[in-house]
Amino acid sequence: GGKDVSGGSSSSSNSTTSTTYSLALSLKTCTDISTLSTCKEQTAPSPTLPADKPNLVEVTLLDNKNTPVAGAVIDINTDKYQVGSIQGATRALTDAEGKARFVLIANASNGSAVGNVTATATYSTSSGSAGTPLTQSQNFTFGALDLSMDLSATPTELSAGSTASITAKLTNSGAVYSTPVTVSFSSSCATNKTATLDSSKVTTDGSASVTYKGS
Repeated sequence: GGKDVSGGSSSSSNSTTSTTYSLALSLKTCTDISTLSTCKEQTAPSPTLPADKPNLVEVTLLDNKNTPVAGAVIDINTDKYQVGSIQGATRALTDAEGKARFVLIANASNGSAVGNVTATATYSTSSGSAGTPLTQSQNFTFGALDLSMDLSATPTELSAGSTASITAKLTNSGAVYSTPVTVSFSSSCATNKTATLDSSKVTTDGSASVTYKGS
């Protein structure tokens, strides 16, 4: 399973038994990341994750009785190697199962690159005091990418003052590259101010469209 670390303790005035806490981090690949049942934990020491689809990072905080710790703050980052990024929020609260989940994606230049994801838990002990923060990290490798882009315009010929839709479509080894990517657009006419063109757009389902307008 995922790695885990233990630390932090509290003791009751009526017992000499101390409570300790452990943080576990697991990386999962998903057929459909919106459906948790399609996600499978990758148990290799440094698993290979697909670079062309989102991956799930699951962080779990338990005490030494395997009781979930709800309401703990989990912060996550990919700062160590600057490979991959967390899509959406990088801070979340653990749920009733002691779990917080995040989405890890590859950037367009991350094919075959080694990365690291690190999570830190801030929590309260069973006695209500602040627990010792726990940190867990996991290395991974993104699979190879073979990206290509097709650019099209509709219509292909413009009269003065008319507009066209410019569409960029990204594929990875022939399949739609669904990970969001920022595509930059440029035109000599736009540079010379004889036309207007949106400078960038983030892809949705592998496609990004902007409007070109001639003067």
